[in-house]
Amino acid sequence: MPYIMTLAIYPLDKADKVAQKYLDLLQELPIPNYIKRIVPAASRATENGLKVINVDEVKKDKVGDALEYASKFMLGFREIEGFNCEITTYATISESLGYIGMG
Repeated sequence: MPYIMTLAIYPLDKADKVAQKYLDLLQELPIPNYIKRIVPAASRATENGLKVINVDEVKKDKVGDALEYASKFMLGFREIEGFNCEITTYATISESLGYIGMG
């Protein structure tokens, strides 16, 4: 099962707005049952603001749906000035080994 990681970066002075929007979006767009949240909203402060990551595990046949969900969710923050995000996919170790004939 592949992983989808979302990374959000935003200014510290926007943390209250981002946190409220996150809670609102969870009500609007609940996490679908085909997504297993492995790392929920782990955060750290940096000199440029806050960085927050989520790591989700999804079934291979649901990667497209999960990417669509993550995109819709992250687009919900678009009106917050200085908010940026990145969505990436990662293979599991067994998948990666399989690509090179070792799995």
